[in-house]
Amino acid sequence: MALRFPRFSQGLAQDPTTRRIWFGIATAHDFESHDDITEERLYQNIFASHFGQLAIIFLWTSGNLFHVAWQGNFEAWVQDPLHVRPIAHAIWDPHFGQPAVEAFTRGGALARLNIAYSGCVISGGAGTAILTLLGGFHPQTQSLWLTDIAHHHLAIAFIFLVAGHMYRTNFGIGHSIKDLLEAHIPPGGRLGRGHKGLYDTINNSIHFQLGLALASLGVITSLVAQHMYSLPAYAFIAQDFTTQAALYTHHQYIAGFIMTGAFAHGAIFFIRDYNPEQNEDNVLARMLDHKEAIISHLSWASLFLGFHTLGLYVHNDVMLAFGTPEKQILIEPIFAQWIQSAHGKTSYGFDVLLSSTNGPAFNAGRSIWLPGLVKCY
Repeated sequence: MALRFPRFSQGLAQDPTTRRIWFGIATAHDFESHDDITEERLYQNIFASHFGQLAIIFLWTSGNLFHVAWQGNFEAWVQDPLHVRPIAHAIWDPHFGQPAVEAFTRGGALARLNIAYSGCVISGGAGTAILTLLGGFHPQTQSLWLTDIAHHHLAIAFIFLVAGHMYRTNFGIGHSIKDLLEAHIPPGGRLGRGHKGLYDTINNSIHFQLGLALASLGVITSLVAQHMYSLPAYAFIAQDFTTQAALYTHHQYIAGFIMTGAFAHGAIFFIRDYNPEQNEDNVLARMLDHKEAIISHLSWASLFLGFHTLGLYVHNDVMLAFGTPEKQILIEPIFAQWIQSAHGKTSYGFDVLLSSTNGPAFNAGRSIWLPGLVKCY
């Protein structure tokens, strides 16, 4: 006799209502709830599902690449690469992106920007990286110096090399993460038993591990969205506001989805895997003890920020509607401006480090590369 859906839960399969379908779909990847599941089969299913998810991602990516490349001019570019610019996609609508171009082109710009340009490279200066920080932006491309990007990655690589040997694995060198966590008991007892019990708690819950990993990745992705326009690494991307807006939105959307997964799996851990006896009076237990105060304060902060942001928008829109734009309330991100000024941005008026046009660092940075070395051909 053919088994009814879902095959992994015969109890659910006998349900005469449509709940059988919806619950079956909802628990399809809840492997631990399936009939006759063992730890070995559980991890085999998780391992296999990762390949399935990667397959879907690569299938989606290949479709994107194909449909973009299908509209390209590769054949014409190969025949005459000196006079034909490579374009990855034909933009059928000549007004595509025009609202974004107008919205993000600053007043006083030399020219309005178009998203259709291509063929810009960042190979200039390749291989010249040394352990120095020039700071600021390249005068032609308005992007970070390639040498700065290279030495930044070299420094991160060195940090990761050290970190890779910091914690003990099967080779027996380095610190024991469990011993470190057990020793994290703050003086004064304000956090109770500190991190005692956290190692086993994390180690025994795949949902906790997944929640932490997703939370880390979500924060990193959100930071990438902000850094791509505030610290432009690609040549000439600082002058293309449509691309910047699209990349920012793209990465913030991804960060939002990833963080949603982090919250979901963190909640599953607290509901199903959390052991009060194992975590007695440690930071997790104390957080749960204070959850009402924490949630109420977070709610207050969210409402405060939301209402004040909305109020600011309403006020500024009304001032524009009444024909008095000079009465708008403008908020200046002074801390971010100070950081950017320290790296060479002069438009904010801060007299600090590289933003000081009289300083030796500013003058030295103007003649490091030949003017016009990196251009868009």
